[in-house]
Amino acid sequence: MNLTTHKQENLVDENHTRIYAGFVLLIMFTYLQTQNLVMLYMLLADMVLYSYVSSLLSPLYISSKLITKVLSLEKKLVGFESKKLALHLGLNLLLGAIVLSLLGYETYSLVLVLFIAFWKLFEATKNICFACYLFELLKRKNIILESL
Repeated sequence: MNLTTHKQENLVDENHTRIYAGFVLLIMFTYLQTQNLVMLYMLLADMVLYSYVSSLLSPLYISSKLITKVLSLEKKLVGFESKKLALHLGLNLLLGAIVLSLLGYETYSLVLVLFIAFWKLFEATKNICFACYLFELLKRKNIILESL
């Protein structure tokens, strides 16, 4: 994620992340309906661009930013670290689902995809970020995540 999105360091707009989660959910449902791995490859490429290269190269991020501008949604700035943890967990789960599917374990792959889909459903509709709660729990226990 790009930290230069806002003037205040270590903050991201929650509306962008919720709309981004909605796009991820739509792609997951499309994959579940078609069983076409290209959908997961596209999502993986977008998430890698979003998290490691630049958020300005991610088509889903650009679309979510455009939607927030068109709808004139008020900015809700939240902490960057918890959203970054959520993105990395989602990226690893998605990569696991792709690897399991390529190895022929379709059932396990579908379980991971369904888990990600329900996770993103709660994040997009109810504003419940499970990884954010996990991050806060780790923070309260004085566990510092260095690898992010």
